[in-house]
Amino acid sequence: MECDTCSPLGKNADICNQCYCYICDKLASECQNWTTPSLCHCNAHNKSKFWKDQRDFALAGVLVMFNLDLTDIDADLRHGGSLLIKFIQELSVEYNKYLVGERMPPTQHECFCLPKLPPGQCNICRSR
Repeated sequence: MECDTCSPLGKNADICNQCYCYICDKLASECQNWTTPSLCHCNAHNKSKFWKDQRDFALAGVLVMFNLDLTDIDADLRHGGSLLIKFIQELSVEYNKYLVGERMPPTQHECFCLPKLPPGQCNICRSR
């Protein structure tokens, strides 16, 4: 498929000790997203523009995202880029859950008022 990321197609999730992830450029057994819903690297291949773009993004990260040169970034920007990529991946997983209708229980929000109260006990935070 051109860009299916929802779940492994056919036997794409099957691996041997020589299988490599096209996106991460490491052994498939070491790929954290090999079968992760909505990321599913096991479906990636080099004949697809979508997967080639995913590979460029994964390998170059913040460089591709902001059209930067390696000399333009420092450690802080590199760390920020890594956090942004992680957030995008986590958001993608949650969005996929939403698309398939998976319901998540509502979470209690932390109180930021002073004095700090246990979750759900502050009337000011609850009204916001």
